[in-house]
Amino acid sequence: MVQALEVLSLPADGPLDDMLDTLLARLANGAYEDDVAILAARQRAKNE
Repeated sequence: MVQALEVLSLPADGPLDDMLDTLLARLANGAYEDDVAILAARQRAKNE
């Protein structure tokens, strides 16, 4: 997982707004599946 984050340059502990901005920027080129999974996991953890 950490290696995947390094490739995506998306920190797992970064601010959610920054992560969302990165995700939206990547939607156009298809590099978003892992970003969506990270955001979903963070949201679930936040709601627990």
